[in-house]
Amino acid sequence: MKKILALLVFTLIYSCSNNDSCEEFPTLETNEITSFTDNSAIISGIINPPTCEDTVTSQGFVYSQTTLPKTDDFVVEKTGVNITASLNNLEQNTTYFIRTFFENPSGVYYGNQIDFKTSIGESSLTTRNTSQITKNSVISGGNITSDGGSTITERGVCWSTTSNPTINDSKAENGSGIGSFTSLVDGLLSNTVYFIKSYSINELGVSYGNELSFKTLCDEPTGSISFDIQRENGIISFNYNYQINSSSNYNIQSIKTSFNDTSNNIYEDEIDINQLTGNSIISNLPPLTFFNNIQIEITSSECDTVYIYPDVASFQTPALYDVGDYGEGGIIIYMDPNGINGIAVSEFDAGEGNWACDTTNSPEWDGYSTLGNTIEDWEGEIGDGDISSNAITNFLENGTGNSADGYFANFCDCIESDKAVEIAENYVVQGYSSWYLPHIKTLDLIYNLYTQGIVSNFEDAIGCATSVEPLYWSSCGDGANGGFINFNTGNIGIGSFGAKLNVRPVRKF
Repeated sequence: MKKILALLVFTLIYSCSNNDSCEEFPTLETNEITSFTDNSAIISGIINPPTCEDTVTSQGFVYSQTTLPKTDDFVVEKTGVNITASLNNLEQNTTYFIRTFFENPSGVYYGNQIDFKTSIGESSLTTRNTSQITKNSVISGGNITSDGGSTITERGVCWSTTSNPTINDSKAENGSGIGSFTSLVDGLLSNTVYFIKSYSINELGVSYGNELSFKTLCDEPTGSISFDIQRENGIISFNYNYQINSSSNYNIQSIKTSFNDTSNNIYEDEIDINQLTGNSIISNLPPLTFFNNIQIEITSSECDTVYIYPDVASFQTPALYDVGDYGEGGIIIYMDPNGINGIAVSEFDAGEGNWACDTTNSPEWDGYSTLGNTIEDWEGEIGDGDISSNAITNFLENGTGNSADGYFANFCDCIESDKAVEIAENYVVQGYSSWYLPHIKTLDLIYNLYTQGIVSNFEDAIGCATSVEPLYWSSCGDGANGGFINFNTGNIGIGSFGAKLNVRPVRKF
């Protein structure tokens, strides 16, 4: 009996000694959090599994925003004794509770609970695309999707002409809180590149959205142009005044005044870009011509071309002269329909002289013949005086117009003295030559203008064998007599070649 009892005691002692050598339950420890941010944390712990049962279903960490997190909450599985894990995408400025856990067939075991609070972070926001850009304003804004765990107390946009603007530059406030918002930015410079960002302010500080850039539109010049058409000494000019109002940001390259005629000939004048107010002249315009498309064209290297127009969109130039004007060495008495050519008469007589010396109907005479006493009875037209004057010259030089045998050969020194046509041809005034004896119809026109006070200075002829009256030779005759007009009466007369009458020369231009 004693042996059996002793064996039983040894067995019991030995059995107890074996049970004391294994751990039936795990030991778990959750360490304090020493490293965390506004949305992440590094956690650690120690898990000693039971030694009596080596089956492990799962182990690691559980965490939540409520106390005593369980495996029904967020789980991070980790193997080993000394375990660590990184928690990401945490909410900002939020308290989290963490425990280690161990699970095997006998159940789930948890370690001690620790807690920590993520820090306040930057808010998350984007900058709204710019729109409705003008010369001095733009629409922008932003969208705040996260407040960083702290109330947004201010939001808006900031901008600058240099990259990376901050609220220390220019800014526009636009309320508070998260969500989208729209901002009007004004007071900008024209034709300028700007950089813009949305911003928000919470307890942590200022956060910025993405940077965008835009360029304001040009401040287009405005102004006025007025003009008048001037004519002086046969020169027609477009005289204009201009006023251009432009900002320095328009960067003017050139200013040009232009217009064109119906044949699309363009007339231009450059304006000094530093002289935005003034007047100028475009000269030598053709007469009786219609012009349109009058404009000032202002160009820039960066902006659209701007046009300034006058109140009057077109004009027509006058003739080079009007009848009665002074020009071409005398007084204008006739203008062709083209507005360019015409006839001028000298202001004063060139002298007095015989028409010719011969008295017979010489076969050498080839000028206009005398047909009657009314102006309509005479051959030729107003502009034919140079032709009939040439006929007289030919008669003098190649015919018998200077014949010593004629009736008028020695009458009033007919041969020795200059003839009327020669006096006209030798006449020079104000540098103008090419004068000639007027046709009878031209002389009649001069008389009519004399009666209107347009032409003057007509004197009596005092040569021999004449009455003392203002008698003026024409270039028309028949071979023995020349046509003249009495400027007292306007009557047309036929006078002997040998008589000395006054000479009022004319010239074409």
